[in-house]
Amino acid sequence: MMAHNPSNTTHDDLSDLEHDPHTHEQGVLLSNRIECYVHSHSMIRPFCKANLEPAGYKVRVGETFFRGPHRGRLQDDTPLEIKPHEVVIIETEECFRIPRFMIARWNIKVKLAYKGLLWVGAAQVDPGYVGRLACPIYNLSRKTIWLKKGDNVALIDFVKTTPYDNQCKQFESLPPRGIDNVAKNELRSALSDYGERVKKVDKTVNEVRSQAVYFSTLVITLLGVLFAVLVGRESGALQSIPELSAWVRIGAIALSLALSTSALMLVLRDAKLGRWTLLPIVLVLVFLLGNSLGEIS
Repeated sequence: MMAHNPSNTTHDDLSDLEHDPHTHEQGVLLSNRIECYVHSHSMIRPFCKANLEPAGYKVRVGETFFRGPHRGRLQDDTPLEIKPHEVVIIETEECFRIPRFMIARWNIKVKLAYKGLLWVGAAQVDPGYVGRLACPIYNLSRKTIWLKKGDNVALIDFVKTTPYDNQCKQFESLPPRGIDNVAKNELRSALSDYGERVKKVDKTVNEVRSQAVYFSTLVITLLGVLFAVLVGRESGALQSIPELSAWVRIGAIALSLALSTSALMLVLRDAKLGRWTLLPIVLVLVFLLGNSLGEIS
């Protein structure tokens, strides 16, 4: 029997889910019993025996997903991209028919949790539920993560309840839990908003840093100009003190090298500011070097 959609399933369609062929057994279903209920109650469709675990079943990524309000469909060769701090709602490939004497619980696979994916799954799937499962996935990491259609994304296990009878409260309303209803309200991670604010702060900090570098270089340039003017005006007086004149020339060359390094770092760090700051620095360097060479000669 093929799985039904919850929105058009009636009570009569679920009558076969009330009979338990193994009433004497309780607890979590092991792999052989999961396969048994798959055949007797169509509990999992499509069923892949390779996805059986010792006490559970590996659930696969389906073709339908929602990113914000936008619905999408996964192709076999196109992975789903989940950006850092982003929320994406995915639907399972499998459709489930949970017997009335059983519940199911599911959660994300551990290896995906280590990558930074947070699975906000239901604590349990109710007895009598029929349909695919849909759930938001949060990417809490700082890296983009890709999921492909058919990837094993979660592990579901099945637990037997006390025996079902007519006095038990039935899961008859079958509220639509398909992905369209889950995604009615756009889900947006608060971490996503935080990440955007962090990017804005980083941009502002970089702008302030660039301006600080610009003004620092401008101050150094003005000091270099002032130093060059003083050297030029006092060149005659300095000739009478050879030792001082030599130290002044060495200082001029050292300042020229410092300005050259500062200009180079600025150009490498911020090309926009570098274009405007490099010209006066080059002029000062030419003046200083020319004056120093003239003194030396």
